[in-house]
Amino acid sequence: MDTTSPSGQLVFQIFCALAEHERNVLAQRTRAELQAARAWGQPRASPPGLAPHYQKMAPAVKELYETGQQSTPQLMDYFQIGSRRTLYKILRFAGCQITGAHKSRTESQR
Repeated sequence: MDTTSPSGQLVFQIFCALAEHERNVLAQRTRAELQAARAWGQPRASPPGLAPHYQKMAPAVKELYETGQQSTPQLMDYFQIGSRRTLYKILRFAGCQITGAHKSRTESQR
């Protein structure tokens, strides 16, 4: 699109206005959903802590992690864990000492 011509600028500005409107509608819906959740007694989308299915697999994850036979990405793939942060959260729950380059977040960073 040629934004140097007056017609091109008009089309570009219309697209920008539509995008801004969509963003505002999305934000409004999000606020309404959060307000409804609070009214029903659910202040957060999910409870803090580790999900029950991760709690069940924690001993197996810990055992494989401590043997060192599999890398972190292999463990994540095998147990279908979506992020490295979740993997370390599972290991901490299982009481495992995390080795390597992993940095623990301090209370001030949370």
